[in-house]
Amino acid sequence: GSKLKQIGEAARKEIEQMLATKVYLKLFVRVQKNWTRDTKALRRFGY
Repeated sequence: GSKLKQIGEAARKEIEQMLATKVYLKLFVRVQKNWTRDTKALRRFGY
């Protein structure tokens, strides 16, 4: 949860700088089945 919060806050701040206005950013997370067993997925996610 805390990592997702960090990602969301960083993205929101960057978008606000580009648009020069406050924005509300809503994040959606999709979980891939068995991602912990997929070596290619793990590499993409930085593990």
